Amino acid sequence: MIRVRGARTHNLKNINLDLPHHRLIVITGLSGSGKSSLAFDTLYAEGQRRYVESLSAYARQFLQLMEKPDVDLIEGLSPAISIEQKATSHNPRSTVGTVTEIHDYLRLLFARAGTPRCPEHGIELAAQTVSQMVDQVLELPADTRLMILAPLIVGRKGEQVALFDELRAQGFVRLRIDGEVHDIDALPSLERNRKHTVEAVVDRLRVRQEVKQRLAESFETALRHSGGKAIAVEMDTGKETLFSAKFACPVCDYALPELEPRIFSFNNPMGACPQCDGLGQVTFFDPKRVVAFSHLSLASGAIKGWDRRNAFFYRMLESLAMHYGFDIETPFEHLPTQVQEVVLFGSGGVVIPFHYLAEGGRRITRKHAFDGVIPPWSDATRRANRSWCARNWRSTSPPAPAPPARAAVCVLRPATSPSAARPSTPSPACPSASPSASSPASTCPASAARWRKRSSRRSSPALPSSTTSASTTFPSTAPRTRCPAARRSASASPPRSAPASPG
Repeated sequence: MIRVRGARTHNLKNINLDLPHHRLIVITGLSGSGKSSLAFDTLYAEGQRRYVESLSAYARQFLQLMEKPDVDLIEGLSPAISIEQKATSHNPRSTVGTVTEIHDYLRLLFARAGTPRCPEHGIELAAQTVSQMVDQVLELPADTRLMILAPLIVGRKGEQVALFDELRAQGFVRLRIDGEVHDIDALPSLERNRKHTVEAVVDRLRVRQEVKQRLAESFETALRHSGGKAIAVEMDTGKETLFSAKFACPVCDYALPELEPRIFSFNNPMGACPQCDGLGQVTFFDPKRVVAFSHLSLASGAIKGWDRRNAFFYRMLESLAMHYGFDIETPFEHLPTQVQEVVLFGSGGVVIPFHYLAEGGRRITRKHAFDGVIPPWSDATRRANRSWCARNWRSTSPPAPAPPARAAVCVLRPATSPSAARPSTPSPACPSASPSASSPASTCPASAARWRKRSSRRSSPALPSSTTSASTTFPSTAPRTRCPAARRSASASPPRSAPASPG
């Protein structure tokens, strides 16, 4: 309990109060009632002052000693930290621990005093040397019958005929297959579609002090053939002891690098969750928001930008409807669930013939998988987090709490990355853009064409050479189409400047 008696700092009027330890306490009141005077100028100031006074004279010369608050008595006060009221940050990576630098000490503590364990089996992760393995085995009772195994295959299907021939050529005499020891010249036939475990018998001996060198050689042989793992089996009791020369679990091979402070930092790529990048939340596209008007058909605009007004995407929907046998004039909410899944998340590995119109009205057919509406958007948002995509698609991608770091995915459902070998499947932000390899910037052909037409109408002065050199050339085979991204970017940019590079 923190006991405060006779606090008169600033506008406090000789107040007395008791504050319990290990509780979240909120101080409320009108402006000027003394909230900051009590929290910062009394409790924190006295706690910090006492902590600094406990240090040596040499350490105190580097620290600023705070003024003693006007108070009669404060008891039960521990060293305190505070965060300035005006030092608030909207950065999600800024927490109480990082602002006060306590997190740095915690990272150092866990890195130096922590014991890593396998999350599945609870086994301590520790790399053992051969001498440590030998010493552990020699602690067994004398004359214990021991068998040293080298695990070669664990839970893998197949007949393993080639492996058996290789082991026979290397001079191994016995193998343990699925828990049974067999002579290598009388091995049973393994079922092709059943999972098997194969372990090579490296040595069989009795535990004695004089076999120390033999044990070391046997462990080295087992580690060399099994990739750093060995098993010691007590033949009388059947007890098995797993050894690992790597910093990994000997059962499931779960491995961790050597403990370092950066592993425990969510602001470091080494320690951040790979799903949410250490932010604690993920952004995904909500299908209910992507399909803004589910009562409309795909042709009428159930998904913005994917209707008959956009010729490129409309032809893709027609090809998709022809392949799966549905009508694009049917309201989206009445379409089969499978069709809705294909439209939103793609066809997976199913190859679909798509019909496009090239330059001059020539009709071409390209066969490739359909990426869907949502996966390309997700990929574009990850590639350009501060671009037009991130700013304008935020309404369809609400943040959600990130699942545990060991979860399979952090998104609503896995996205199928668009293949780079499909030039006829553009990204949704700009469906017909195909920048030149030598171009420093890229934009939509429709946007560039409108900009050139608009600038030609106005007698604008000649652009500087530095501006004209940033113009982008587009191949003549790019389909001419209108896209919402290009329409908005063209209307938002001034007509007398070159198209700006996105991002």
